[in-house]
Amino acid sequence: METLYVISNPLFPNYVKVGFTKCLYSRLKKLSTSVPKSFKVEYQVELKNASKIERLFHGNFGQSGLMANSNESREWYPIGDDEFFGDMDHVIGEIKNLIRITK
Repeated sequence: METLYVISNPLFPNYVKVGFTKCLYSRLKKLSTSVPKSFKVEYQVELKNASKIERLFHGNFGQSGLMANSNESREWYPIGDDEFFGDMDHVIGEIKNLIRITK
């Protein structure tokens, strides 16, 4: 099983990261070494096909995301009134919809 996750960080108040991992604890630990504030898990779900759902999400919404650097995909998404994703519920709703349609 893999974990599909949505995380936020108070240093980046209007952004969320969407990704997948085999071990969420290890992933958060790795990400946290580069920032002084801890990440908050906004949503997580264990799936056999988490990597597929993540690819679909990034494929559908990647144009609205940001790259951390040129070697990474667009995994950080702005949220807010003037953004495609108005709030956290919108991001999570889109993920749940992708899970539903791929079953």
